[in-house]
Amino acid sequence: MEGFLMIVTEKSFSDQTYWEEIARCKTQFVNNEEDPLLNPYLRKEVAESWIRSKNNGVFPWTSYSKYHLTEEEWRLLKEQNERLIHIAQPLISNYLGLASTNGHSLELFDPSGAFLLGIHINISSTPVLSIVFNESTTGTTAHGLATYHKKPFQLIGPENYLDVWQNMICSAAPILDEMGEVLGTLALVQDMGEKPWEKNRSNLHVHSLGWVSSLAEAIGNQIKIQNGYDVLNEVNNDLRKATETLKIILEFIDEGVITIEPNGRILSSNHEGSRILNVHHGKIRGRNIGEFLLPKSALMGYVAANKTVDYMEEYVVNGREEKQYLVSLRPVYKQGNDELDFAILRFNHSDKINALVNTRSGAVAKFRFEDIVGQSESMLKAKALARRFARTRENLLLLGESGTGKELFAQALHNSHRPGGPFIAVNCAAMPRNLIESELFGYESGSFTGAEKNGRPGKIELANGGTLFLDEIGDMPIELQAVLLRVLQDKMVMRLGGRNYRQVDFRLITATNQDLKLLAQEKKFREDLYSDFPFLI
Repeated sequence: MEGFLMIVTEKSFSDQTYWEEIARCKTQFVNNEEDPLLNPYLRKEVAESWIRSKNNGVFPWTSYSKYHLTEEEWRLLKEQNERLIHIAQPLISNYLGLASTNGHSLELFDPSGAFLLGIHINISSTPVLSIVFNESTTGTTAHGLATYHKKPFQLIGPENYLDVWQNMICSAAPILDEMGEVLGTLALVQDMGEKPWEKNRSNLHVHSLGWVSSLAEAIGNQIKIQNGYDVLNEVNNDLRKATETLKIILEFIDEGVITIEPNGRILSSNHEGSRILNVHHGKIRGRNIGEFLLPKSALMGYVAANKTVDYMEEYVVNGREEKQYLVSLRPVYKQGNDELDFAILRFNHSDKINALVNTRSGAVAKFRFEDIVGQSESMLKAKALARRFARTRENLLLLGESGTGKELFAQALHNSHRPGGPFIAVNCAAMPRNLIESELFGYESGSFTGAEKNGRPGKIELANGGTLFLDEIGDMPIELQAVLLRVLQDKMVMRLGGRNYRQVDFRLITATNQDLKLLAQEKKFREDLYSDFPFLI
């Protein structure tokens, strides 16, 4: 008797002994005279349900008229099962006429056994719309067993627990969701009248269970489809929210973020990216990133090679103007393979990166004139002179013996003139002669053995917007002094191995304990560089 469709055989349906034996067993069971699990005519699932029903205080002669939902409970029940009712109603309505004409009732129940929809055979004058039919109220029913076992079930006559259903055949099938949980149960009920085993309907009960199972499956499929639409809509809404959130986040950051196809065609950009390329934000899509790069740019080569790049220096060309940016590249691959789908470019302003590097490396001036506490006449005179020069843009030379606080004065001058910019200090005497040029002026990729692959900015570039303090300037190699003088005059610097000048704006403060005038006379220090400095003593 086990299987997907829990039905009785055709022989059992037409066998008077079968009907009478089950009715007798139920009477004996209620009177505590027989264990239904031992009866050879009764299926195990039905016997177990009888036992649960009796333990719930339900007896075959019970009337179910007292098991009503309140008006508020009924309202909430309809709200909770709104989708089930909405989808099942048109499918059920197509068969209600046929079912009622042939003496059937077609009923829809929720998992608790509450009647939701359909035509119910009214065996009493009690309304059924607010009644709950389950093992705690009406005992064993076909829809209750279908819900309990999550598969179609059929009961004949006295297998139904209540006596008022002893001449009925009930076929029920659960409506399942995507997870196999019961959403509701559909039941087809037929009143066979007296002595049903004598009726010429031997095959009807088998077809009834198959039919109601098919209808329940159709309703379940419709609900799954609708749930799928809801999930898709929810995913689309979440995706829309995520996209809008990402757009807002991208507009908040001060970096240019541009998405390109493998051929360089621009797919999207935030407003800062459009501003960097000097293109109206609404017209940037479809342009090619190559239009804004120098001919020698290696960026598209890295894109074609699916490379990941961090902080590669690139020049963005806007008409005749070239601006330097640090570009990071991230390839994004097509799902399921290694083919490039698109690439994301991030443009950072070099000045901001340099400022961050300076801050992290401690390139800040901490001291002000108020922190210089000496009260000697020479110190007070030096402070007064320094305050006067602090208000100018002049490059300065600080003269004094070692340990007299020349760097303190340099920091105080910086904090009076450009407190928001970087303060870059270099000791020319402490730096190896073969490194001082690359440290001051920076270098491009491949300039020499051991050079970083993306090049490196020099101290002069890092001082842009602030102050460059060259201590022990007298120890700077004379051949570099000419390059430094050119930088001071043109406000532009070229890295070692480079081809492009970079604009710089910084104030130079130098210091020494040597007699630069004497060094100039001895041709050990450039006289034109020396004459470029006002000086403090």
